[in-house]
Amino acid sequence: TSEMQSRAQDLCPVDTGTLKWSIGLEMRDGGKTGAVFATAHYSEYVELGTRFMKAQPYMEPAFNAQKDRFIIDLKKAVISDL
Repeated sequence: TSEMQSRAQDLCPVDTGTLKWSIGLEMRDGGKTGAVFATAHYSEYVELGTRFMKAQPYMEPAFNAQKDRFIIDLKKAVISDL
């Protein structure tokens, strides 16, 4: 999950840096669950766009890259336990 946070920070557009540094990570359930989020009040507008502004996705591409990595790691863990 920290990889997703880093990737989202790398992918987000930077003007003042507020959005980039608002991307945080929270671990829950004793480290079994992680959440990556952006707290800048305009983060959704950047990710999804508006009728006046083109979308500049940073969370979805970061999630998709991490999702693929998670599946690979999970398969390795399951196979090694057999």
